[in-house]
Amino acid sequence: MNEEKEQNNGSKKKISKEQIKTIVIAVLAVTLLGFVSSDNTQELSNKIENLTDSNNNLSAKIVELNEVLDQKNKEIQNLENAQNEIAANNQISQDTSSSNTLVADSSASQSTSNNINDENKQFVWVGNSGTKYHNQGCRTLKGNGHQITLEKALSEGRQPCKVCH
Repeated sequence: MNEEKEQNNGSKKKISKEQIKTIVIAVLAVTLLGFVSSDNTQELSNKIENLTDSNNNLSAKIVELNEVLDQKNKEIQNLENAQNEIAANNQISQDTSSSNTLVADSSASQSTSNNINDENKQFVWVGNSGTKYHNQGCRTLKGNGHQITLEKALSEGRQPCKVCH
């Protein structure tokens, strides 16, 4: 019976040693995992912090670029408004020019009809050597020129100047 007790005690000791080994290995594994997990947690925390900072920087950059975009859109709108205003002013100038041309054409027609009616009474300017007759002060009149009647200019075969008539 003593032998049985010793065997039982020996096997209990053996079991206890096996259990102790298992417990020690388990504790070491948990401790090791704790260190590894702690390192990973710190590393992941650092990565999260870096990514958060990067995200904040990019968000600030987006806000800044949106402000620049708004400013550029306002500049574009101002330039389009100015362009429309210039186009409107050009149209007004063209309309005014057309009106002035119509008035000038009307005056020229009236002047021509007056010239025909008053041919004998009208005087024109001619150069010493030329085939055209002019109004006084015409830029194409060469030399000092002199004044003769329209009837005489026509009888000499002179034609009206295209600039002043």
